[in-house]
Amino acid sequence: MSGHGIVGIHEGGVAHLTIDRAEQKNTLGPDQFAALLDLVRAADANDDVRVVLLTAAGKHFSTGADTRAKWPVAEAAIVEEGHAERQALMQCSKPVVVAAQGAIIGAGAELALTADIILMGEGAFFSFPEMRMNTLTLAGTIGRLVSLVGRFAAAEIVASGRKVGADEAMRIGLVSRAVADENLADAAHELATVLASKPSALSADFKALLRDADMANAIERLDAERAASARAFSAMMAAMGG
Repeated sequence: MSGHGIVGIHEGGVAHLTIDRAEQKNTLGPDQFAALLDLVRAADANDDVRVVLLTAAGKHFSTGADTRAKWPVAEAAIVEEGHAERQALMQCSKPVVVAAQGAIIGAGAELALTADIILMGEGAFFSFPEMRMNTLTLAGTIGRLVSLVGRFAAAEIVASGRKVGADEAMRIGLVSRAVADENLADAAHELATVLASKPSALSADFKALLRDADMANAIERLDAERAASARAFSAMMAAMGG
């Protein structure tokens, strides 16, 4: 299955989803979010799938939202575009593995943080630049960052929008493992294959335990962030005369 630069292949219990827009640095617009949502839901409903692997073609995992895409006009609709597929990944009943290389920025970083396991190329970096543009992250990202790296580190990373390289990401617990860039794809495939080899009931229980530990108050955080993002976007548009 494929559509709008998102490719999905099911093989050996692995649903391998690839952002395949290398020429656009894997930017993400409404069409890509919708295609991802369809593929994630299909993988979640497929009893033959035991793990979801999300990767990206080219040099970068994703440089963020596609500013050239046709987005909804209403502020609430724009914010909602950023939540559905990421919420589907967070609530997926199968373990989700992300392998991220190069730039992991904005919407791309938010997408990566929905994973249960993140493998990061040693030359890669995260950045959450939204506050520099007078808006906020989406999809429960701030709450997710706080749970991963702690309140003070999360606050500084989001407020500054600076780059977080692989060494720091490993040190503060933002990712599972840093891998040499040339070995990233193989390492991700190997891990996904190991997870796919487990009985489906075991994989489901493994994911449920991870999700239950991580999702405490997550829905409340998600709703609060959705509302705050809508307010920030509305204020930004008003300041621009939109």
